Amino acid sequence: MSAKDVHSKDYMRESHRLREYSAHMRAFSIDTQLATGFTLCRLVETQLSYGHTAEALALLQRIAECGQRIERHLDETSYVPDHEQPVLRYKLEQLRSELLRIKACLDSSEANKTAPLARLRSSSGGPPEPSAAERRKDVPDDSR
Repeated sequence: MSAKDVHSKDYMRESHRLREYSAHMRAFSIDTQLATGFTLCRLVETQLSYGHTAEALALLQRIAECGQRIERHLDETSYVPDHEQPVLRYKLEQLRSELLRIKACLDSSEANKTAPLARLRSSSGGPPEPSAAERRKDVPDDSR
C-alpha cells in the first residue's frame, strides 16, 4: 500500500467522521429549537394571562414558522442521523399540537368573549381560574 493510498483512506475516514458529527450537531440544534418552541408556548400563555393578545399572536406565528423550517430540514436526506428522525418528528408533532391547542383556546375565547387564560387552563387539564367570590373566601377577614 502506498503512502498516497494511506493518506486517501485517512482523508475518507476523517471526512465520514465529520459528516456524521455535523449531522449529529444539526439534530442537537433542532432538538434545542423544539425545546425553545415549547418554552415560547408557555410564554404565549403568560402573555395571554396578562391580556397581551397581540404579542401572544406574534409569538405563535414565530413558533409556527420555526416548526415549518424544522420540518423542511427533517425532510432533507442525511440532514440528521436516521435514528434521530423519529424522535425529532414526534417532538415536532407535539409542538404543533400545543400550538393548535393554544390557537383553539384563543379563538374560542374571542368568540365567547371570555378570558383566554381560563380557556387555556381548562383545556390543558390545569385547575380552572377561581371566580372573584372564591378568591375572596380564601382571603382572611381581618376586619373583625
